[in-house]
Amino acid sequence: MSTQTQGGSASGTLLTLVVLTLIVIFFVWYANQPTHRTVGQRIDDLIGSAPHTVDRTAEKLEDTHAAAKASAAATKVDATLKKTGDAASSAAAEIGADIKAAINEQKKQNAAHKPDKALTSSASSSEANDAQ
Repeated sequence: MSTQTQGGSASGTLLTLVVLTLIVIFFVWYANQPTHRTVGQRIDDLIGSAPHTVDRTAEKLEDTHAAAKASAAATKVDATLKKTGDAASSAAAEIGADIKAAINEQKKQNAAHKPDKALTSSASSSEANDAQ
């Protein structure tokens, strides 16, 4: 006859909780991985899916007049989203250029404030010679 101790049951439960916690942590980490897509690409996807969504809705409408209005609205929505996407892509490109310019300016300022290594080493060697 074998009897199960409470310690074995508790360690099995603890091990199960640890494994489940690790699985949950992995899925949360995986779901939060950054995508390598730009804002413009994401907006293009939304623009691409908008006419399909409106068309599906129009197909569900039984009234042909309402479907024609929905189709005209889909065309207008598509044009508006395209303009918005183009503007957002342009803005993202301009922001990227501004950031690059700011980084380059900061590098120039850092280089201007950095002491010259040759002057620093010659000054410390002349101080060492003076001390002798």
